[in-house]
Amino acid sequence: MALKRNIGAMLSSSALAQAISLAALPVLATLYTPSQFGSLAIYLAYIECLQAFMTLRFEWLLPGLRSKRLTRSVTWLAFTTAAGVALLAALALHCLSAQMLQIPQDDSTTFRFVLPAALAFTVLDNVSTARLVQGGQLGWVARARLVRSFTSPASAVVLAYALAGEHPNGLILGALCASIVCAFTLRHGAQRVAPQLARMPRLAELVAAAKHLGRRAAVATTVSSLNVASFNLVPILIVARFDAHGAGLLFLAQRAATAPAGLVSNSMSLSFWAESARLYRESPQELRAKYLQFTFHLAGLGLLVAIAIVCAALGLRVVLADTVWYEATPIIVAFIPMAWGMLTFSGLAHLIVLGRHHYQLFADGMRLFLIVTSIYASWHFSLSLLWTVVLLSLSSLVGHVCLFFAHLRAYREHGA
Repeated sequence: MALKRNIGAMLSSSALAQAISLAALPVLATLYTPSQFGSLAIYLAYIECLQAFMTLRFEWLLPGLRSKRLTRSVTWLAFTTAAGVALLAALALHCLSAQMLQIPQDDSTTFRFVLPAALAFTVLDNVSTARLVQGGQLGWVARARLVRSFTSPASAVVLAYALAGEHPNGLILGALCASIVCAFTLRHGAQRVAPQLARMPRLAELVAAAKHLGRRAAVATTVSSLNVASFNLVPILIVARFDAHGAGLLFLAQRAATAPAGLVSNSMSLSFWAESARLYRESPQELRAKYLQFTFHLAGLGLLVAIAIVCAALGLRVVLADTVWYEATPIIVAFIPMAWGMLTFSGLAHLIVLGRHHYQLFADGMRLFLIVTSIYASWHFSLSLLWTVVLLSLSSLVGHVCLFFAHLRAYREHGA
């Protein structure tokens, strides 16, 4: 019952958050050009890719810890490693050219100053979220997601009028404002759950925790990096193949098509993550049964979502006629295989809980390889943006199917 209650709470709040984000897209599309959306897509891609290394994913280990002393040490290890990586990232941003980073020249200054700050608040967000999951306080996570969904578009709208179309890009600054507000909301919740963890541990405790959990953190970082790269390298490669305009069209189409899948996947992952750790210790057979049951239900839900995406794309084709966004409507439909795979398989992944890190690495690595190969194949054969998206969407689906069969193999090895 706890699992269903947590999933219900996360789904309801995430549904409202996604509704706010989707409702804001038409408004933002009238205020910003596809090229500016392309800059936002690249900015978010760098945030997602770099955050996989920022804390060496020590925060992923927090939900499974029972010792308060070890929890405090791992929390501060995450912040300590993040400080070092953030410094290296800031130096790299100022040393490398905008062309090497695939950053539009008009937004290069904004990137160099905003990105390090955004990474710092993203780390605070991730660590606080893991602490709240550990304490079973998902209500704070849901509340923060709602705050983010409102703050980002609201800030972007205000900045669009305040900047009057001039640089810096209001979309990027709006995303930064949302990160700041969300991070402090989660931090406040984490402090209320366990205020004693704010005290910094001794150096010897940090070293002991690093030795004890270093290998698991390294594996989690590798898994996270492959998983994140399979989604977030796409706009960077697209802007290299096409331009910021094409990346903007892809961003809007992907956001519209995968929003329902992301809603379900994110809600399921936090809830199933906490529950799978408990069931794995108590009853692996029950965990396998729940995994298959939820996968079956999500597959059916995915078919309904696919039909809804087609209907929405047809409606937008009429609404967006004679606008610069008209080209995005068929791209929305092309993202259906990716959306179905995300919704059905991504949120239930728990191979790390089963102790099968190498299977997770294989599945995520396979998906990344297929996506990158599909983009370079489209580059070689000079395919249009639409057919490029079709290839990478199908590649993503194949990678998610590999993830499902990796879970089945892991259960057989456990005798479940």
